[in-house]
Amino acid sequence: MPILYWFISFASLVIPLITTLTLLILLWDSLKTAAPYIPLPKEVLPKIINALEIKDNSVVYDLGCGDGRVLKACYNSNPKAVCIGIEKGIVPFCLAKLRLKKFQKSVKIIYQDFFKRKFSDATHVFTYLFPKPMNLLWPKFQRELKSGARLVSCDFPIDQKQPIKIVDLGRPGKRANKLYIYEF
Repeated sequence: MPILYWFISFASLVIPLITTLTLLILLWDSLKTAAPYIPLPKEVLPKIINALEIKDNSVVYDLGCGDGRVLKACYNSNPKAVCIGIEKGIVPFCLAKLRLKKFQKSVKIIYQDFFKRKFSDATHVFTYLFPKPMNLLWPKFQRELKSGARLVSCDFPIDQKQPIKIVDLGRPGKRANKLYIYEF
């Protein structure tokens, strides 16, 4: 009985501490990254994959890849494509690494600031970022994305470029409501 009492007492102290530390890490990550970690609803993933139009020789980047769900969907849609996630937040990075562990030969998760990454090999880019980082990335995209590259942005357009297509995801008033598709 004393061991059970000790275990319950220990757990009642440790679980709130771990929860608090996790929340503080998520808050810290949100402050130092271009956008907070907000997972996309699973029901929009097929439309994102459709909008990306991934082919066998595609090199797909997911900027701020979060938990890696878009990368997993990209891989599942075309295992011959190269899928690369860039994530600066430590918690989402770890979640993505865990989620995509069995795909580690085909899907890469890189712990890096995407402003410091070169995208000259990208044929496809997916973003779910706020307007400010989208607009800050625009000059970088212009310099580095080659002709024919496809950019799909969820919810937030680039102010300086007209999308070739806007896809309504059928979720009025909710996040993940539109896709803005650009070609270079």
